[in-house]
Amino acid sequence: MGTIDRSTYLATDHTIDRATARRAGAALALASGLAIAGFTVLGSVFEYPQILEEPTADILALFREHQGTVMSWFLVLAISAALMAPAGIWLGRIAGGRLGRWIAGVGVAAATVQVVGLQRWVTLVPGISDDALDPALRAAAEDRFELLHTVLGKAIGETFGYALTATFTVLVVIALSRSILPRWLALAGYAAAVLIATGVVIPLVEAASLTNFAGYVAWCAWLLAVAFLLVRAPADTSGSPTTHGSAGFTATASIVVRRPVAEVFAFVADARNRPSWDDSVVTEELTSAEPIRHGTTVHTRLRSMGREHAYDWVVTAFEPPVGMIVTSTAGPLPTTLTYVLTDLGDATHVQFTVVGRPTGALRLLRPAMARSTQKNLDRSFGRLQQVLEAPRVA
Repeated sequence: MGTIDRSTYLATDHTIDRATARRAGAALALASGLAIAGFTVLGSVFEYPQILEEPTADILALFREHQGTVMSWFLVLAISAALMAPAGIWLGRIAGGRLGRWIAGVGVAAATVQVVGLQRWVTLVPGISDDALDPALRAAAEDRFELLHTVLGKAIGETFGYALTATFTVLVVIALSRSILPRWLALAGYAAAVLIATGVVIPLVEAASLTNFAGYVAWCAWLLAVAFLLVRAPADTSGSPTTHGSAGFTATASIVVRRPVAEVFAFVADARNRPSWDDSVVTEELTSAEPIRHGTTVHTRLRSMGREHAYDWVVTAFEPPVGMIVTSTAGPLPTTLTYVLTDLGDATHVQFTVVGRPTGALRLLRPAMARSTQKNLDRSFGRLQQVLEAPRVA
């Protein structure tokens, strides 16, 4: 009887595009390295971030004393933060589907708010510092500094930055846990995200500044470890519609559903539910006796690339609630469908992979078939999430 072995599955069907992985890994490594260097130098030269607790006059005086160095290294920190945008986009491509879009969007947002907060030290504080030397302008200059520090620094750069960075980290952990991330490193990522998120309550809980700092230290180390794994990722493809030699093409989609894993598995494992969320399927019915299990057979009528086709399938692996594999036994395109579910406690991560292996003249249509399949998956999995989370779903 076939079973779904997670380590084997992750090493094959969910290897990732090496070029994209290397770009993402390089961005993460550079972001982490620049952040570590920036905070180290600024901590030594400018007593950052502790200096921000001192009177404004003292902050500006120390800034003027080391202005060139301080400006240069805040620029380094801004570049480090900005690198989260391309890293998020590349990681989003690796993840694919809705999860990938969330990773890209949150990564870009996290980069943006942190750059907005950090750039003030390069573009605005020098002028304020000069004005503070004039007794007639000093009070207004210090008020301006405090306003910018509150709005750009604390509110935008820090509070929003902490929340978005923590969210980004959690999303990346969920995505990469399906491919290259070992469990211990996933747990380390979650822990770093939680510690970073405590920074949101710093105005209310002073001790949160310590946990937030510890979170960023752990996060920088975590980024380097993830970068190392991405750079060394196996050479293959997954995530987006891809083609790979004579093996055909792979398309993937993933969602996080706010339903228990057993309930989600029961729904997706029953072929008769598929027409309710996959509009390419006209009908799908069991052709063997219930219950659904290893060896169950299914007949499907579906539409693809403007035509209707008939397929027969057999369940070749069935392991509730981890996942199942279904392989075609008849139809124009030899195909394997794989569902893998991960229990997230109060939610479930669903990863679906289609591997198509066109033969004969159909090989010429492989790129078009890959794009069409991925487009359908992205659309259908959005509908699957709606169906599963609807109150009427039992």
